[in-house]
Amino acid sequence: MDRLNLYAVGDCNTGGADALPKGESLPDQLAAILESSGVNVNMTNLGLTMTTTREGVTKVNNDVHAPDFLLINFGLVDAWITAIPQCYVLYYPDNGVRKFSRKVLKMVKKVLRNPTLNKMVRRGEVVPAEEYVDNFRQMIRIVRSRNPNVKILLWGTTLSTDNPQRNENIRRYNKLLDSLAQEEDVLYLDIENIVTTMDTEDSYLDNVHLSGACFARIADKMLPLLTGDQPKR
Repeated sequence: MDRLNLYAVGDCNTGGADALPKGESLPDQLAAILESSGVNVNMTNLGLTMTTTREGVTKVNNDVHAPDFLLINFGLVDAWITAIPQCYVLYYPDNGVRKFSRKVLKMVKKVLRNPTLNKMVRRGEVVPAEEYVDNFRQMIRIVRSRNPNVKILLWGTTLSTDNPQRNENIRRYNKLLDSLAQEEDVLYLDIENIVTTMDTEDSYLDNVHLSGACFARIADKMLPLLTGDQPKR
Protein backbone atom coordinates (compact mmCIF):
# COMPACT_ATOMS: atom_id res chain seq x y z
CA MET A 1 0.00 0.00 0.00
CA ASP A 2 1.25 3.49 -0.84
CA ARG A 3 2.09 5.72 2.08
CA LEU A 4 -0.20 8.73 2.53
CA ASN A 5 1.13 12.16 3.43
CA LEU A 6 -0.16 13.56 6.73
CA TYR A 7 0.69 17.19 7.49
CA ALA A 8 -0.09 19.10 10.67
CA VAL A 9 0.04 22.91 10.73
CA GLY A 10 -0.56 24.99 13.83
CA ASP A 11 0.83 26.59 16.95
CA CYS A 12 2.31 25.14 20.17
CA ASN A 13 -0.41 22.52 20.70
CA THR A 14 0.37 21.13 17.25
CA GLY A 15 4.13 21.28 17.55
CA GLY A 16 4.03 20.09 21.16
CA ALA A 17 5.19 21.98 24.25
CA ASP A 18 8.81 21.73 25.37
CA ALA A 19 7.71 19.67 28.38
CA LEU A 20 5.90 17.13 26.21
CA PRO A 21 7.81 13.84 25.87
CA LYS A 22 8.99 12.89 22.40
CA GLY A 23 6.36 11.05 20.40
CA GLU A 24 3.41 12.35 22.43
CA SER A 25 2.40 15.29 20.25
CA LEU A 26 -1.01 15.06 18.64
CA PRO A 27 0.36 14.52 15.09
CA ASP A 28 2.73 11.79 16.36
CA GLN A 29 -0.06 9.96 18.16
CA LEU A 30 -2.51 10.30 15.29
CA ALA A 31 0.09 8.94 12.86
CA ALA A 32 0.68 6.00 15.22
CA ILE A 33 -2.99 5.03 15.46
CA LEU A 34 -3.44 5.45 11.70
CA GLU A 35 -0.57 3.02 11.23
CA SER A 36 -2.05 0.60 13.77
CA SER A 37 -5.38 0.73 11.91
CA GLY A 38 -3.68 -0.21 8.64
CA VAL A 39 -3.20 3.24 7.09
CA ASN A 40 0.44 3.83 6.16
CA VAL A 41 1.42 7.48 6.58
CA ASN A 42 4.34 9.86 6.31
CA MET A 43 3.80 12.48 9.00
CA THR A 44 5.18 16.04 8.83
CA ASN A 45 4.60 18.21 11.90
CA LEU A 46 4.83 21.91 10.99
CA GLY A 47 3.56 23.19 14.34
CA LEU A 48 5.46 26.15 15.75
CA THR A 49 4.98 27.98 19.04
CA MET A 50 3.53 31.51 19.10
CA THR A 51 2.42 31.38 15.47
CA THR A 52 -0.88 32.56 14.02
CA THR A 53 -2.92 31.88 10.91
CA ARG A 54 -0.77 34.51 9.18
CA GLU A 55 2.26 32.25 9.48
CA GLY A 56 -0.01 29.30 8.74
CA VAL A 57 -0.81 30.57 5.25
CA THR A 58 2.91 30.92 4.49
CA LYS A 59 3.73 27.51 5.95
CA VAL A 60 1.00 25.77 3.97
CA ASN A 61 2.08 27.54 0.79
CA ASN A 62 5.79 26.77 1.29
CA ASP A 63 5.89 23.42 3.07
CA VAL A 64 2.74 21.35 2.45
CA HIS A 65 3.36 19.22 -0.63
CA ALA A 66 0.97 16.62 -2.10
CA PRO A 67 -1.09 16.29 1.11
CA ASP A 68 -3.52 13.43 1.66
CA PHE A 69 -4.45 14.46 5.21
CA LEU A 70 -4.07 17.93 6.70
CA LEU A 71 -4.66 18.98 10.31
CA ILE A 72 -4.91 22.70 11.05
CA ASN A 73 -5.17 24.35 14.47
CA PHE A 74 -4.63 28.02 15.25
CA GLY A 75 -6.25 30.33 17.76
CA LEU A 76 -4.30 30.65 20.99
CA VAL A 77 -2.35 33.61 19.65
CA ASP A 78 -4.86 34.77 17.02
CA ALA A 79 -7.61 35.29 19.62
CA TRP A 80 -5.30 36.84 22.24
CA ILE A 81 -6.36 40.39 23.16
CA THR A 82 -3.36 42.70 23.38
CA ALA A 83 -2.37 46.36 23.25
CA ILE A 84 -1.63 47.87 19.82
CA PRO A 85 -2.60 44.59 18.06
CA GLN A 86 -1.79 46.11 14.69
CA CYS A 87 1.89 45.84 15.68
CA TYR A 88 2.72 42.17 15.13
CA VAL A 89 6.03 40.60 14.11
CA LEU A 90 5.89 37.25 12.33
CA TYR A 91 7.58 34.21 13.88
CA TYR A 92 7.78 32.41 10.54
CA PRO A 93 9.81 32.78 8.46
CA ASP A 94 12.11 34.16 11.14
CA ASN A 95 15.32 36.17 11.03
CA GLY A 96 17.51 38.31 13.27
CA VAL A 97 15.69 41.55 12.52
CA ARG A 98 12.35 40.02 13.46
CA LYS A 99 13.74 38.54 16.67
CA PHE A 100 15.09 41.94 17.70
CA SER A 101 11.82 43.65 16.72
CA ARG A 102 9.82 41.23 18.88
CA LYS A 103 12.02 41.98 21.88
CA VAL A 104 11.47 45.71 21.45
CA LEU A 105 7.73 45.25 20.96
CA LYS A 106 7.46 43.08 24.09
CA MET A 107 9.25 45.76 26.09
CA VAL A 108 6.84 48.42 24.80
CA LYS A 109 3.79 46.30 25.59
CA LYS A 110 5.13 45.59 29.06
CA VAL A 111 5.30 49.34 29.70
CA LEU A 112 1.77 49.72 28.34
CA ARG A 113 0.44 47.39 31.05
CA ASN A 114 0.49 50.44 33.30
CA PRO A 115 -3.24 51.10 34.00
CA THR A 116 -3.00 54.75 32.98
CA LEU A 117 -1.13 54.09 29.73
CA ASN A 118 -3.26 51.05 28.96
CA LYS A 119 -6.36 53.24 28.65
CA MET A 120 -4.66 55.36 26.00
CA VAL A 121 -3.94 52.63 23.44
CA ARG A 122 -6.13 50.46 21.28
CA ARG A 123 -6.65 46.85 22.34
CA GLY A 124 -7.85 43.97 20.23
CA GLU A 125 -7.17 40.48 18.94
CA VAL A 126 -3.76 39.76 17.44
CA VAL A 127 -5.55 38.50 14.32
CA PRO A 128 -9.06 39.98 13.90
CA ALA A 129 -11.86 37.44 13.49
CA GLU A 130 -12.54 38.27 9.84
CA GLU A 131 -8.87 37.87 8.92
CA TYR A 132 -8.66 34.67 11.00
CA VAL A 133 -11.42 33.06 8.95
CA ASP A 134 -9.99 34.33 5.67
CA ASN A 135 -6.55 32.90 6.51
CA PHE A 136 -8.09 29.47 7.10
CA ARG A 137 -9.93 29.79 3.81
CA GLN A 138 -6.64 30.53 2.03
CA MET A 139 -4.97 27.47 3.58
CA ILE A 140 -7.85 25.24 2.51
CA ARG A 141 -7.76 26.52 -1.05
CA ILE A 142 -3.98 26.14 -1.34
CA VAL A 143 -4.00 22.47 -0.34
CA ARG A 144 -7.02 21.68 -2.48
CA SER A 145 -5.19 23.11 -5.47
CA ARG A 146 -2.48 20.51 -4.82
CA ASN A 147 -4.82 17.61 -4.11
CA PRO A 148 -8.58 18.09 -4.65
CA ASN A 149 -9.22 14.90 -2.65
CA VAL A 150 -7.25 15.93 0.44
CA LYS A 151 -9.00 15.33 3.78
CA ILE A 152 -8.76 18.51 5.85
CA LEU A 153 -9.50 18.44 9.56
CA LEU A 154 -9.74 21.69 11.52
CA TRP A 155 -9.64 21.25 15.28
CA GLY A 156 -10.65 23.74 17.92
CA THR A 157 -8.31 25.69 20.13
CA THR A 158 -7.97 24.54 23.71
CA LEU A 159 -9.17 26.75 26.54
CA SER A 160 -6.94 28.26 29.19
CA THR A 161 -7.20 26.92 32.73
CA ASP A 162 -6.90 30.34 34.36
CA ASN A 163 -8.35 33.04 32.11
CA PRO A 164 -12.15 33.09 31.66
CA GLN A 165 -12.05 36.23 29.51
CA ARG A 166 -9.55 34.65 27.16
CA ASN A 167 -11.71 31.51 27.00
CA GLU A 168 -14.73 33.53 25.96
CA ASN A 169 -12.81 34.80 22.96
CA ILE A 170 -11.38 31.37 22.14
CA ARG A 171 -14.88 29.90 22.09
CA ARG A 172 -15.97 32.68 19.72
CA TYR A 173 -13.12 31.87 17.35
CA ASN A 174 -13.88 28.14 17.59
CA LYS A 175 -17.49 28.81 16.54
CA LEU A 176 -16.22 30.74 13.54
CA LEU A 177 -14.01 27.78 12.67
CA ASP A 178 -16.92 25.36 12.95
CA SER A 179 -19.02 27.54 10.63
CA LEU A 180 -16.17 27.79 8.14
CA ALA A 181 -15.75 24.02 8.12
CA GLN A 182 -19.40 23.65 7.13
CA GLU A 183 -19.07 26.28 4.40
CA GLU A 184 -15.92 24.74 2.95
CA ASP A 185 -17.07 21.12 3.43
CA VAL A 186 -14.11 20.12 5.57
CA LEU A 187 -13.94 18.24 8.87
CA TYR A 188 -14.10 19.94 12.26
CA LEU A 189 -13.45 18.58 15.75
CA ASP A 190 -14.40 20.56 18.84
CA ILE A 191 -12.06 19.34 21.55
CA GLU A 192 -13.56 21.14 24.56
CA ASN A 193 -15.71 18.19 25.65
CA ILE A 194 -12.80 15.79 25.16
CA VAL A 195 -10.50 17.86 27.35
CA THR A 196 -13.04 18.52 30.08
CA THR A 197 -13.79 14.82 30.58
CA MET A 198 -10.31 14.54 32.13
CA ASP A 199 -9.03 16.05 35.35
CA THR A 200 -7.15 19.28 34.64
CA GLU A 201 -3.91 17.94 36.11
CA ASP A 202 -4.10 15.02 33.68
CA SER A 203 -5.12 16.95 30.57
CA TYR A 204 -2.83 19.99 30.85
CA LEU A 205 0.92 20.46 31.23
CA ASP A 206 0.36 24.11 32.20
CA ASN A 207 -2.38 26.67 31.66
CA VAL A 208 -2.61 26.27 27.86
CA HIS A 209 -0.52 23.27 26.74
CA LEU A 210 -2.19 19.87 26.58
CA SER A 211 -0.67 16.62 27.82
CA GLY A 212 0.21 13.51 25.86
CA ALA A 213 -2.68 11.64 27.53
CA CYS A 214 -5.11 14.30 26.35
CA PHE A 215 -3.68 14.25 22.83
CA ALA A 216 -4.18 10.48 22.77
CA ARG A 217 -7.90 10.96 23.40
CA ILE A 218 -8.15 13.65 20.74
CA ALA A 219 -6.31 11.46 18.22
CA ASP A 220 -8.77 8.64 18.90
CA LYS A 221 -11.64 10.99 18.02
CA MET A 222 -9.87 12.15 14.86
CA LEU A 223 -9.26 8.65 13.50
CA PRO A 224 -12.82 7.79 12.39
CA LEU A 225 -13.24 11.24 10.86
CA LEU A 226 -10.15 10.86 8.67
CA THR A 227 -10.79 7.23 7.75
CA GLY A 228 -14.44 7.86 6.89
CA ASP A 229 -15.88 5.63 9.62
CA GLN A 230 -17.86 8.48 11.16
CA PRO A 231 -20.01 11.26 9.71
CA LYS A 232 -18.54 14.77 9.68
CA ARG A 233 -20.96 15.92 12.39
